Amino acid sequence: MALIAVSGFSAFVAEAQPVTTLPNPVVQPASAPAPVNTLMKLSWDSTLKETSPKPGQPTADFVFNVKNGSSEEIIIDHVQTSCGCTVAKLPSQPWKLTPGTNGQVNVTVNLAGKQGTFYKTVFVYATNGQKIDLNLKVNMPENPEMSRLRNQQLAMADHQSVFKGDCARCHVDPAKGLMGAPLYAKACGICHEAYPRDSKVTNLHAMSHPTNLDFWKQIIANGKQNTMMPGFSSAAGGPLTEGQVDSLVVYCYENFTTVATPGKLPGQITPTEPPPSPATALPPPVPSLYPARSPGVPLPPPLPSPIKN
Repeated sequence: MALIAVSGFSAFVAEAQPVTTLPNPVVQPASAPAPVNTLMKLSWDSTLKETSPKPGQPTADFVFNVKNGSSEEIIIDHVQTSCGCTVAKLPSQPWKLTPGTNGQVNVTVNLAGKQGTFYKTVFVYATNGQKIDLNLKVNMPENPEMSRLRNQQLAMADHQSVFKGDCARCHVDPAKGLMGAPLYAKACGICHEAYPRDSKVTNLHAMSHPTNLDFWKQIIANGKQNTMMPGFSSAAGGPLTEGQVDSLVVYCYENFTTVATPGKLPGQITPTEPPPSPATALPPPVPSLYPARSPGVPLPPPLPSPIKN
């Protein structure tokens, strides 16, 4: 009886155990091979080219050299540019490059209306839609008139700006260590002797008012506000020593002073005015043939004529 009970309990337990069903294994599809960039197999001499055209040059021309160094043919379907002013030409379209062959892509950029530094791009496409970028950099020469106008505007806003930044190459460096006439030529003549000379720059050869040493000292050392005339002295933020400033004062006084008005050059010299030209002596008056007379006294009879009939 006990055996039957145990057997029955075992059968009950066996029926109560859940049946575990294992899932079918998921088979992952094989990964597709990554597409090969055909254009990357091309060997370019460069993918970035730069040029600095000369003033007045109408176009900037570039040549990109390329070689197929692979063991298979590469087909370039077409090229496209980033702007209508840029034209790229293939030897043929489509262009087939067999293994080991090379060729050129010619690019022209129209420079009309361009200024400063700018970039253009040429997109090269293969038949499978892959592309590579060829980049262009053009450094346009600045228009001299535009450069001059910009510098004038800077000088009007801050007349000491000519001694700063890029301007210092022309207004500071050439004048180092010079005195007198050579200093004038490098520090002053760049503006005052320029041809054509800007109308805002004083013509020192036609001064319209009297000057003296004090005038030249003030204008050269400290400049003039609301004009483009800077102060050249170190105290005013200029590049010249006191000795250099004084040498310019003397030079300008001796060469550009229209009306001699004495003045003293502090700490250096006290020039004297050139001696005035001696007055031209007048000849002695011719004695009158008639003696002096009082009002109301009749004239004496005329002298006899020296000419006889």
